[in-house]
Amino acid sequence: LKVINNTTVEVTFDDAIDNIKDIDFAIEGLTVENAVVKQTDKYTAVLTTSAQEAGKEYTVTVDGEEVGTFTGIAAVIPTKITTTTTSLQGVIGEQVTVKAQVAVAEGQSKENVPVTFNIVNNERTNDKIEVEVLTNAEGVATYSYTRYYGSEDTVTAYATKKSSIYDTAKVYWANKVQLTVAEITTG
Repeated sequence: LKVINNTTVEVTFDDAIDNIKDIDFAIEGLTVENAVVKQTDKYTAVLTTSAQEAGKEYTVTVDGEEVGTFTGIAAVIPTKITTTTTSLQGVIGEQVTVKAQVAVAEGQSKENVPVTFNIVNNERTNDKIEVEVLTNAEGVATYSYTRYYGSEDTVTAYATKKSSIYDTAKVYWANKVQLTVAEITTG
């Protein structure tokens, strides 16, 4: 068993999971809202649950048999979010990657903290994008996307559970890179 965050638990089996719908997962004191096979590991089930209570002991059963226990954790809400690059150039049809760094209270993990990217186009020629991303071990949330019309996007990265903690960035889309910097060495 592995607790990923306040609403996600992973259960790893000895054998590959053939049909997850045939498996009955239960966690005493929590509601198992969804169960899927982890995309990168066919031996692991990812369970989405109701919110855990920090410090409470939970027992996981599979098809009525106890497979282990875990201690609930509190939801980690960042104290600050900073976009790593506040201004980016995007080339139409190519991907741009936006990143946001979270800061958390001392003693809390920066990994698997949910961050929402809200991307709004200034000319409405491109659809609004809103996506939740989990941070990596260093506390960085990353999202890549592309556009097909020249315009400008405002990217707001905010704490999913507390939208008042946010930072913004701009992405300027054009047919080619508009500004480049090159080192020039003479004689």
